[in-house]
Amino acid sequence: MSVIDISAFTTDHAAYAAARTQRRAAIIPVRAARRVELGDLIGLEFENAQTLTFQTQEMVYTERLSTEEAHHEVDAYSRMLPSADSLVATFFIYLRDPKSIKDQLAKMQGLHQ
Repeated sequence: MSVIDISAFTTDHAAYAAARTQRRAAIIPVRAARRVELGDLIGLEFENAQTLTFQTQEMVYTERLSTEEAHHEVDAYSRMLPSADSLVATFFIYLRDPKSIKDQLAKMQGLHQ
């Protein structure tokens, strides 16, 4: 199984903030190419090491995680990497109307089961 390379991460939040716009601009087309829309409300994004590395670094940045906490997240996300005989996708539900989000979420209760 592949793993996400911890050396690709930084917990220097100021340094990441300086490079964040450029990194986001680079990953957006990668993620778009890996996304499949299933109607107006659902999408699947097929993950790989590049998308999961970005997602993990964003979590480290936005949650201001320490180095130890970053290692934990890298371990968790590494288990999500696809293997030679499996695919991994993130399931998106698009809730676009802020006024109805609570009602829509209530209707989806238990969806994960």
